[in-house]
Amino acid sequence: MSKKTFRWNSKTSILIVSGAAFLASLAIYRSKEVANPGPHEAYLLVQSLHTAMAKHDWSSIYSNADERYRQVLTADESANMFARVIQKLGEPVSCIQGKTSIQKSPAGNTIQSECETTFTHNATGHETFFWRESGGTYRLSGYNVSSTALVDR
Repeated sequence: MSKKTFRWNSKTSILIVSGAAFLASLAIYRSKEVANPGPHEAYLLVQSLHTAMAKHDWSSIYSNADERYRQVLTADESANMFARVIQKLGEPVSCIQGKTSIQKSPAGNTIQSECETTFTHNATGHETFFWRESGGTYRLSGYNVSSTALVDR
């Protein structure tokens, strides 16, 4: 019966160190992602709003908005704002996510997110979304879109 002895050599050491470094960096990346859900959550919120815009579902946008949003705009004003965006730019097709800022405070957490959005009427626009945490979920508290197509059309 022969015994095989495990020997350390430079190739074995490099493989073990490389594997450990990879696993450590993956663990650090995943822990930061879990600790900071803002950009991913903001993207999902934008997608949900864009879906409602594409369906012209103004009532759900308004009813799911933050109370401060509803204090500033009536349901008709909100519907007219989004209807004008759809009329001039078209329905949102795609969003390239830009900057996302997260503010945490005792008064309530907020997320501000940006998208470079392509719309169906061959238009693009820079959208800025403001989300405020209310009842454990983030709700729309403000919306702005900048596009030359809003002026030109």
